[in-house]
Formats: sequence, structure tokens, C-alpha cells
Amino acid sequence: MHLARHVTLARTRAVVRRNSSTSTRPRRNALDSVLCEVASLRRDPSVLSKLVAENREAYPRQLLRQLRLNFTLSSRHVHIDALLKGLYPLRRDALVSALEPSHARGLQKIQSITQRIRTVAGKNLLEVRYADAPFLSGQLAVQLNKVARPDLPDTLVGGWLRALPAHLVRLSTVWERSLFDLDVVRRNAVQEIRIVEAYAAKRFPDWMATPDACCAFMHAYASTRVAPNTAKRHWNALHDAMTRGPASHLRYYAHALAAPRTLDALHAVWDKLKTLPCEYQRKAVNPEYLYALHLARLGAHGEATAIARKYPVDGWLAWFVDREVALTSSDGDSPYPGLGPELEEARCLARKNRQVADVLMQNGLDEEDVLYMLSTLHTPYSHFLHYEYKGAHGETSNEIADLEEDEEEERDSKPSRVNYSTPPHLLKNTRGY
Repeated sequence: MHLARHVTLARTRAVVRRNSSTSTRPRRNALDSVLCEVASLRRDPSVLSKLVAENREAYPRQLLRQLRLNFTLSSRHVHIDALLKGLYPLRRDALVSALEPSHARGLQKIQSITQRIRTVAGKNLLEVRYADAPFLSGQLAVQLNKVARPDLPDTLVGGWLRALPAHLVRLSTVWERSLFDLDVVRRNAVQEIRIVEAYAAKRFPDWMATPDACCAFMHAYASTRVAPNTAKRHWNALHDAMTRGPASHLRYYAHALAAPRTLDALHAVWDKLKTLPCEYQRKAVNPEYLYALHLARLGAHGEATAIARKYPVDGWLAWFVDREVALTSSDGDSPYPGLGPELEEARCLARKNRQVADVLMQNGLDEEDVLYMLSTLHTPYSHFLHYEYKGAHGETSNEIADLEEDEEEERDSKPSRVNYSTPPHLLKNTRGY
């Protein structure tokens, strides 16, 4: 009740601020853009120092999140401490582990706080990264689950698996690459996943047989790029689980098609997937188009474009599958079905995605990293990549109210197309899949 009153009060104050003045909106909108660029790896995180100094009261939780993730900022603990002082006690306790010098010390801090907020604190610890520990170790992830949610696997065990691919992508950036031997980190990541898998298999055998668990382990192993056989084992388990249930979630298709590292393996996965019913929204990505995307990833561009041209241009994928024709052809000579405004809108989105991809590659990412980053189905980055600063009058007005959402709200499991004119850190459930 105490926390609920604070949230209600914060939302009331936000309404008063919005109704009383719009003079701060241009500065807020500019802050939105810079935060999104940092959060989506399009800008060096060194800019966070200036953001915290000048905008400490604007978006403290999003600033805290970026500070937890970016250990290259030498003064981040000073900034974290300053931001925490402005939060309510329960929120502060849930985030205080970020001040510790290591994950182990952070876990000790979580053990000392009240049980009711340990889950939130555990989620936050999953995002804390250090120069000698770019992700939480498997052993500490197991201990964290025992301390915070010993009865439930998906929140912290599943959360650790979902966070790992995003952490690995960060290692390719120009500001982190020199600090690690990426091949060594990837091999170590495989060993850490195996620790978590052994724990989950013993403690949560029923959960391990679910499609969500099979998919999470398959994706985590695949993201290391050095464990194709282990990823395939979990793909086989996922397929078995999918055949036993109703129509399968499109997220499973996205992960399964992203996992293979050879064309033969990809063909084999698609041969099984295409026989299964898929549950996806009318405007969602077509599963066969996802298949074409990964054919292009593995070099089969002719096969990929032949499939892609059976469907209207998809701006989310065409920038990579059939980049030249999809982006530049006119209505009269386009090989794609569909004409008019919808076709041009798709081309416009494809061109924007191409521009975003170019920036990410300049910052050190390779094509496989970029495909993961731009996915609308299974990445925490896509919302931040597609938000654009539109100036003082182009924003939604629910800034602080949405920012004050309860961090204990569970992650939404249904993918959807979102309004990318709303700053991503103001949307609910934007952590990806």
C-alpha cells in the first residue's frame, strides 16, 4: 500500500506538470533520442555522464538501467549513487546491488533485503555488467534463483537465459571489443549455460519440458555461436513440445530459424516448422519470410529472394533479404505484390532499417548481431532502435506516468507491432522476448 500511494502520487504530479507547462518537452524529447541511441548501441555510453548531470530527475530508472549495463563508464557508481538518492526506499533497495563492485557482492546485498522485493532486485542484478564479468555467471544465477524465487524458474532462470544473448552482442561494440577475447567469452558462456541447465533439469523438470524453456535454452546456446550441437538438442526438444500443444508462438519460429549455422541445418529446421500451425497476428511477420531472412544470413540469397517476392515488401526484413530491389524499385517494375501507399511505407521502413544497420556495423557489430538487434520478436533492442525524435509537438504526453509502472509487472509474452513514436523507456513491457 505504501508503494502504491507513492506511485499514485507520482502519476498525479505528472498530470499536473503536463497540464501546467510544456516548456520542458523539447529538452525531454532530445533526452529521449539520446537515451534510445545509447540503449540501442548506436552511441558510445560515455555520453551518460552528461545525461545524468543535466537530466537527473527526468528518467532516473532508464538512466540507472543504462549505467548498470555499461561498465566502460568509469564514474558510473558515482552516478548510480546520485540517482538512487532520488528514489523511494523500496525502489532504492531493489537497485542498490548495482553499487557493489561484483556480482557476488550484489547477491549478498540482495540476501539482506526484504523478501518481497528480492525478485525485482534479482531482475536488476541480471543487467549489471562488469569489465571482468560481462554477464552474471551461471553459478550465481542459480544462487540468485534460490535466494529470490526458489519456487519459480521462469522469472530469474528464464530471465538470465533471455538476457545472455543481449549481453553477448554488446561485446562486439568498439567500446567493449578491446577488453575481451570474444571467442573465449563465448566458450565460457556455454559452460555457464550448462550450469544453469543442470540446475533447472534437477529442480524444475516439468518446466524444462515446456516450449518456453526449450526455446530459451536453444536461443542462449545458439547466441554463443560455438555450440551448434547443443542448440540442436534443444531445438529437437522444442519441436517435440510444439507438436504436443496448440498453435505455436511466432517467437519460437524466430528463435528456431536463427539458431542453425549451416544451410543444411536451416533447411532441416524449416522442413519441420512449416508443418506446424503458427499463432501470429495479422500484421506480424510471415514465418516463411523469417525463413528467407535466415537463408540470406547463410548466403543463399537467390533462394531467399525467391521466397520473399511471393509476399508484399516487409520493411522489417526486406532491407536484408532483398535490399536493393525492395528499397529502390518503383511501383511499375517492382517484383513484389502490392502497390501504392502501403508499398512505399514498407520501402521507407526498409530504408530506415538499412540506415540503422549501417550505424550498428560502424559501431562494431556484424550482420548476425544486427539481425538480432533489429528483430521485432526476440530482442530487447528493437524498440530503442526505431524510436525517433519528432520535436516538441510530436510526442505522447504520458511520460512520467508510464515511467512509474511497477517493475514487478511480468513480461508480456505476446509480440506486437508498437507505436515507435512513443519513447521506448515510456512503454510498458519493452524488454523483448
